[in-house]
Amino acid sequence: MQTTVPEVIQASGQRSGLPTRAAQRKLVKLGFWVASSDGRFEDTTRQAVMAFQKYFRLKPTGSITPGTAYLLKMADEPATAVTTEGTLAEVDKQRQLLFIIQDGKTVAVLNASTGDDREYEEPDANSPGVVIRGVALTPEGTFAIDRERPDGW
Repeated sequence: MQTTVPEVIQASGQRSGLPTRAAQRKLVKLGFWVASSDGRFEDTTRQAVMAFQKYFRLKPTGSITPGTAYLLKMADEPATAVTTEGTLAEVDKQRQLLFIIQDGKTVAVLNASTGDDREYEEPDANSPGVVIRGVALTPEGTFAIDRERPDGW
C-alpha cells in the first residue's frame, strides 16, 4: 500500500526539489504564472516568486525566504487585478506587476518592470559604438492592441 506524502512549502531559497514543487503548485493555484511545476527552480519560478512577493509587498528577492514560505502557505485567495470586466492586460506600476484578465477574471500575474521617468544612457547591443540615450517612460492610460500574432509572444 502506497501512502502519499503531503507537499510542504518551506524556505528553500532557489534550490530545486519537493518544497519548490509545492511552492510552484501553490503559486499557480494563486494565479502566478510558472512554466512548470516540476520542482526545478528555474527562471519562471524565480519570476513568479518575485511577483508573489511584490503582490504582497514583500522584498522581491526571487528566493523562497522564510517569510515568503509562510505567506505562501497561508494565502488562499487568488491574486486579482483592479479590473473586473473585459479581456485585457493591466499593469500595476506601483507594484511592478502585469495582470492578464480574461472575461473579467484575473488568469495570470507576472513580474514586470516599467519605466521610472529617469534618463538613461547605454550601448546599443545591435550597433557597436552607438550609444542610446533617452528617458525611461511608461505611459499611463488605456490602450488598444492594433496587432496580434497567433504564434509567439
